[in-house]
Amino acid sequence: MKYTTQFDKELLKLPIYQRYPELLPQIGSDIDSVKKHFLFIGESHYLPIEREEIHTDHDKWYSGPEIELNQKERYWLSTREIIGKGENRKYESRAHSIYINIEKAMLDSGMNPPLKDNMFRYCSFMNFFLRPACPNISINDSHIDRETAFRNLQKVIPIIQPDAVVFVSKMAYNVAKWYKENEAADLGLPTISVPHPGSAWWNRKSSKYVGPSGESQSGKEHLHYILSVSYTHLRAHET
Repeated sequence: MKYTTQFDKELLKLPIYQRYPELLPQIGSDIDSVKKHFLFIGESHYLPIEREEIHTDHDKWYSGPEIELNQKERYWLSTREIIGKGENRKYESRAHSIYINIEKAMLDSGMNPPLKDNMFRYCSFMNFFLRPACPNISINDSHIDRETAFRNLQKVIPIIQPDAVVFVSKMAYNVAKWYKENEAADLGLPTISVPHPGSAWWNRKSSKYVGPSGESQSGKEHLHYILSVSYTHLRAHET
């Protein structure tokens, strides 16, 4: 098993995970064996477009009558199932390049653990938005989506106790940034943003991402760097 269930008792007290336990974060089975526990945060899961009536209405999704999901839909929502299928940087779908590239970055940062079949053993991952989008389309987020997502993240962090948060979704990061700037709602630990690992900026240099000598880095290079620096230096690279 590539994830631990040791935090599930507390996580399942949170309303969204009671309603949709498939959304539980992937928390690596071997996080205790690494120096820094990183929590990666993506954007959202997807559900098949043919069933959009069950997830495009946020009121129904969050608080309406219990929604019946079929086996395929539950799998599409399952963070742990999807990530757990990865073996040696190979996943079922091309859409899962986000996981492949995060794994490669962890390896390229100098991590050399005994088990390399799935590097998510050594970190945590969750999607920020808790209502799924339609395939290949970013979520059309509403205030309730943003509020629910941010407040849920605030509760997840003290339960799983990561050392730093790395957003790999600009949309998700911008919500967290808004709460910090407008409501003084800091997450309480180093919070870093890098481009989506499936975007062009993953391999394109930008002055926004600065390396140890002040050089511009691509998203991939910057994540390598972030993963390798000391905890003290993580604060210096908050974005």
